[in-house]
Amino acid sequence: MARTPESLANLREGYRRYDEYVDVVSCFEWMFAGDALDLPETVKHFERYPKCTTSDAGSAPRTVTPDFLVVFQDDSVLVGEIASIARHENSVDKLCSQLLGYEGIQEVALADGSSVAPSRIDVMWLVPVELSNDACARVLDDRFHNPTHSYKPGKAPCIVQYARLTHKYTFARIPRPDNGVLVSGLPDLSIASYLDRNLNIKPEHFVHIKTSRGFMNDPAEPLYLATYMYVRVWPLMFGPGTSEERVTSQSISQELQRTYRYGRHKEVVTALDLLSEAGLATRQSDGSWKVKRKVLGTKGDREAHAKILELVESTQERERTRSRRAIRHQIPAQLSLFDASELS
Repeated sequence: MARTPESLANLREGYRRYDEYVDVVSCFEWMFAGDALDLPETVKHFERYPKCTTSDAGSAPRTVTPDFLVVFQDDSVLVGEIASIARHENSVDKLCSQLLGYEGIQEVALADGSSVAPSRIDVMWLVPVELSNDACARVLDDRFHNPTHSYKPGKAPCIVQYARLTHKYTFARIPRPDNGVLVSGLPDLSIASYLDRNLNIKPEHFVHIKTSRGFMNDPAEPLYLATYMYVRVWPLMFGPGTSEERVTSQSISQELQRTYRYGRHKEVVTALDLLSEAGLATRQSDGSWKVKRKVLGTKGDREAHAKILELVESTQERERTRSRRAIRHQIPAQLSLFDASELS
């Protein structure tokens, strides 16, 4: 089935958004667990793929998966969620339900297999700067302060705006007096002191983290995962070169899990289908895949993703052209007046 222009635009936007969110998680991993100047010494554990059990009053326990989580030396916990909001109100209500659930996290697993019960939980919501005013109005004004609305956390979330600039990311707590504050960690050495003034993080600080752990808890967007597989996973599995190779979706998932701690089989199949649309993969009769490994560009993932999308678009145009030709061949020629008189 041919993709619509809207579908192609969604692929492009999905790549941009997911790539940006992975950057943001990597920024905070660098701040809390990398080689930043001082905050790492306050941290017991940084979790890039958190999965926790939460218990709300009067409801059954459920699993929550924030975008990152930090356990400090005093067992206080910072939960980070990166999210945009759509115009429809259900989008905001869904986000508020997520944020509310994080307050009820019962325990957090550590790298050594042990776990801690949070002594305190701070919830930080990171939102693109162009949505920051709308975010405050719809979450704080319309819900948190509205006595008739059900969104009533113990304290307001800390809303942090961020911007992706040419040579850096910048983060700042929105300076509203009713915006939440972050006090987890050491009082005299806290992320809050950085966010109260602009926190600027350059790509060279976190690029090594993103290279090693290029995913996050949100489902990987098809174009992002397809690009990652083509540029990074194929060399891991097959070595250098441009040969065609046969592979299974299961083995790709296993390689992603082994190398990046991420690899959901359903998402891998969707990414392979997208590569198939680009003419870079072919499903075989036995369920395996034949993948091409030709060079897509010289500037890494970002050029490769644009090339994959370009190949999808060109394939779509060829299919539309073939379809139009087929329709023209199927429609009988218009009869002339003379022909019509002969048939009557």
